[in-house]
Amino acid sequence: MRSSFLSLLALGLSASAQGITRDVSDCSCGFRDPGTDQLFTQSLIVYFNETAQVDTNVFEIEDYLHKKEEGWKSTYIQGADPSNLVIGNNASLGWQNSTDGKSPSLQLFLDAATQQHVVVGSGLRTLRRDIQYGSFRASMRSAHPFDSAGGSALSMMLNFNSSDNMNVDLMNMNDPSDARVGTLVNGEGPNDSIVTNYTILGADDTGYPPLHPFDFMTVRMDWNKTDVNFWIGENNTRSITKKDRTLPKAPQPLYLRHWSTGDKTYMEGPPTKQSVGNVAWVRAFFNSSLMTTSEHKDFDDRCFQAPTCLTDDETLRGQSAFTAEATKKWKEPKTGENVRLAAAIVAAACSSFGIFALLNVFLRRTPWHLLDPRSWGKEKSSRELRRSVRESLQAQPGKAHDSEISTLAGSDESIKSQDEKKGFSSPKVRAMKSDVNLSHMGPSSSKVASSNTSIIDWSGSTAAPTPNTTAPPSPNMKAYPFRDSDEKEMEIKSLEPIYEKSAADIHSHKATEAKLTGVDYFKAVHHDGKGDANGKRPEVSVNSVPPTPGLLSPSEKQPDAVGAEQATAFTAKVTTPPKPPRIDYLAGLVAIACIGVTLRHFILTFWPYVAAANGPTAHYPKVEKWLAIFLGDYFLTPLWIGPFFLTSCRFLTGNYLRTGNLDNLAQKITLRAFRLLIPVVVIVTLEYFLISMGLTGSLVYLPSVTWATWPFVTPFPNFGSYMSDLIQLAYFIPTGAPEIISHYCVGVLWTMPVQLQSSYMVFLGAVLVRNIKTPWKRIGFYIFCFAMSWYARSWAACHWLGLGLSDLEVTYKWIKHVQARWYLLYPLLTSMSLLALATPLIMVWSHQFNWQMKENSIHPDQATGQPIVLVDGNTYPDYFIPTLAHVTFAISLQIIVEMSKWVQAFLSLKVVLWIHPHIMTIYLTHGFIFWSWGAWVCVTLHSAGIPYWANLIITALTSYTVIAMVAKILTPWIEFITRATLRNVWRWASEAPIPKRQTTAPFNKELILNRQAEPEQKGE
Repeated sequence: MRSSFLSLLALGLSASAQGITRDVSDCSCGFRDPGTDQLFTQSLIVYFNETAQVDTNVFEIEDYLHKKEEGWKSTYIQGADPSNLVIGNNASLGWQNSTDGKSPSLQLFLDAATQQHVVVGSGLRTLRRDIQYGSFRASMRSAHPFDSAGGSALSMMLNFNSSDNMNVDLMNMNDPSDARVGTLVNGEGPNDSIVTNYTILGADDTGYPPLHPFDFMTVRMDWNKTDVNFWIGENNTRSITKKDRTLPKAPQPLYLRHWSTGDKTYMEGPPTKQSVGNVAWVRAFFNSSLMTTSEHKDFDDRCFQAPTCLTDDETLRGQSAFTAEATKKWKEPKTGENVRLAAAIVAAACSSFGIFALLNVFLRRTPWHLLDPRSWGKEKSSRELRRSVRESLQAQPGKAHDSEISTLAGSDESIKSQDEKKGFSSPKVRAMKSDVNLSHMGPSSSKVASSNTSIIDWSGSTAAPTPNTTAPPSPNMKAYPFRDSDEKEMEIKSLEPIYEKSAADIHSHKATEAKLTGVDYFKAVHHDGKGDANGKRPEVSVNSVPPTPGLLSPSEKQPDAVGAEQATAFTAKVTTPPKPPRIDYLAGLVAIACIGVTLRHFILTFWPYVAAANGPTAHYPKVEKWLAIFLGDYFLTPLWIGPFFLTSCRFLTGNYLRTGNLDNLAQKITLRAFRLLIPVVVIVTLEYFLISMGLTGSLVYLPSVTWATWPFVTPFPNFGSYMSDLIQLAYFIPTGAPEIISHYCVGVLWTMPVQLQSSYMVFLGAVLVRNIKTPWKRIGFYIFCFAMSWYARSWAACHWLGLGLSDLEVTYKWIKHVQARWYLLYPLLTSMSLLALATPLIMVWSHQFNWQMKENSIHPDQATGQPIVLVDGNTYPDYFIPTLAHVTFAISLQIIVEMSKWVQAFLSLKVVLWIHPHIMTIYLTHGFIFWSWGAWVCVTLHSAGIPYWANLIITALTSYTVIAMVAKILTPWIEFITRATLRNVWRWASEAPIPKRQTTAPFNKELILNRQAEPEQKGE
């Protein structure tokens, strides 16, 4: 290669010295490439050793400073200064002069990076922007090799935009042994398959003359409609066809540029010293996009069988003439506008109809009268009047039981004891539903009271008809009205009617009900069909029905409206089941942990130094140094994920440890996977479409604004990849990072397989633990399981601790025991507080002594079984690997929450508990909001010149506002879908399928099969 360059340069110098040169205007019939036999109509040929300055009729000297850069690792903004472009030889090294001679060349200087993350270089751009297809060659020498001085790229490129370009990059790199040549198309990033290392260029076994890595080398790009070829010297290093990938197609200018964006994976920048790259000459042969069809025809007619110039002719100089139109940027012609307009009109019309329909419902159904303050007093006085009437009625004999209706949520014994104090015998409670079809009841249905009457019959007592009933009660029934329906705490809406009739009537009614509801009556109800000697009704027992998924099992909630078998006459428990009990402070802890995770992700995205505290990423170094210690290592610690795993065990196993009811455990085992994965599927599907629509388009520019390289997301390549990644997520074995995290905003989905697998481990562990009766054996079992999980680097360590805490509370009531003894409580709180505060200090000291690396090194390598330190050395654990710090922080925080009344009061605040129902939505969507809305706001404000501190505040406030709005909107929908699915899954799992019936039922199938035979018989 060196000999070819010297011979070409010598020929050029000799031709120039002897005046043996030809202008390209002599080649009116174009330029033919002898290697590819392609013909080009235009040319641009410049030898920089033949001129003292850049010809401004050919090139424009670049002068710019970008406000943002595109690239996931581009943390520095590039610029160009005309003063950095010099034609000469003053910057060449001695060995370079001895090799290449002292002939001048185009010197492109690149300054060292500034603290404001700006790298100013230099460049040229052709005035012509109509270049479309051609062969482009240049003799280039990359920047000087400096050890640990940062890398840069000297490029010859054709560039229309970020997705339509091609370039050859000579990268000196931070480590000269990594120096390479990149051949990239349409925004590709350099990887091992499309770069050529300088060591290969200098090797003797390539079949081509060896090159000096930092000498002048000829690079070449051949571009046509069907393929692109890259050449280094005489070696075709890369060939691409349109079958392999999309190729550039837009007309675009030619660039010569020395630049750096600080990308560690591209050129190992930024440069810490000034460097220089050189270009000796450039020869470009191409076609013009402005040439019309008639001009092509005239050219073909004129040049048919006419001689053409060769692209290898070194005597050619100059450039082809062009018009002012060639200097304008090409605009893609709009096609299919009419079709798009029609589609837009249809979509707008349908959307408008839906919006107007929703507005109509909103305006008609909204209780606007409640906004009038004049109606507030009337509503209040009306409620007070009804309350006073009820209180006055409670004083009447025979109706005192109404004041004790609330006790029906308790046991039957409590009801009986209170009635006996008032002088009443055991009550028989009867409730009437107004919407029951009584047609099957027969003559005895006349005993039913009016539709607006609720009835309680008192055995052994008499009562006059209540004036409030809308119809006189039956002579054999005593009536009493319940409270008004607006008093929700006393509503009884779901009770089955119980009628005053014979045992046979009851049997008939219940059998009919069983047919309607699908319940086997003879399994659900049993009685002997005979009356009692005391005149009481037959004893009836009503067995429980399968529980509804999503609700607590009978052992977890209040008794049902229809109770179990009682010792007295036929009795129904009239109750309104309250909402399942919730431990507010544990719900608050999970909510705080969720917000902590989102805050850390926000900081990693927009304020990286506060979270990482290393590298040149501080916008305000003096302030961020202290914020990184107190804010980043404590409040924004990565340890917040631990309480998520630990606290979940309290909700999963508490009831089973208390009751030993396997029905409840079976329900949770059956539904756990669906409960976790359905919200994930909904949000992943939503992001699949939103990311494909380009809503995260600003994210690729964010690193140049925030200096953070953490955010990264790409759309799913196709729908098959989307389905494959979802299936992998459901069956993924922790600990690791599933494939889906590259296509999902913020990689939180790695926690889903951890939660899912550990849930089943916790269920099995709870069954085992409950059968270990000896306390010291239980403790030993927990210690063994925890130690093995920690050594195996499994998140099960957190789950075992959570199960142990739940067992301590349910079985041994340790919280009450400790709280009642100050000499146990305060030392425990003090020690746990110190442990919780000391654990994040590991992050602070990691620069002097990296505890997490030392701890990680003693664990076994999964592939070999040997300690990691012997396989990979002291390596930092991945973000999805648990450490002892995660465990100690989670357990200490959990114990503090369990023991401290002050902490519980804080976690039980309404503003904290408001977050709890939306935890799953916030956890799954906050990343997309940060990386779409937040990225757009941050980049836009930065481009507008807003100070970065103000940019941060505005981005944070608006992002969390959007998160709150999205959570409020999406949570009900996700919860509706999830609960509906859980109900169906549990019904399919717990109920026998309905017997199959023929399609022709209730008719015989012969009625259909023989329909053709009947007419024939009639004809006969």
